[in-house]
Amino acid sequence: MTDGLDVHPAYVERLYSRRPRLPEEPSTEQLEAWIELADLVRDEDFRTSVRKFYHRAFGTERGKLMTTPEMLARAERQRSLLLEAQAALRDGVAADSPRARDIAERVVAALR
Repeated sequence: MTDGLDVHPAYVERLYSRRPRLPEEPSTEQLEAWIELADLVRDEDFRTSVRKFYHRAFGTERGKLMTTPEMLARAERQRSLLLEAQAALRDGVAADSPRARDIAERVVAALR
C-alpha cells in the first residue's frame, strides 16, 4: 500500500513494525478476527482506498515532514504523555495535585 509513496523510510518501517501478528496459540476470537482482517486486506477496493489515503495525506511537502524520525519521535512522546494523563485520571489523581500539574506542564512543553 505504500508503493510509490515518497516519505522518509523510517515511516514505512514503522508501519511494517506495527502490523498485527497472530500469537503462537491464538484464541478462537483471535483466529476469527485474523480471518476477517485477511479478507479485508485482500479486497482490492480497500487496498486502493488505503493507498489513496496515504498518497493524499503524505504526498505533500508538509505530509513528508510528518514522516521524519524527528516528528515520529515527537508524536511518540505526546502519545506517552497522553497515556500517562489517562492513567492519572483513571487513578483518581486530583486535577490540582502536584502530579497533575507536572503532567500538564509536560504536555504543554511537548506542544511547543
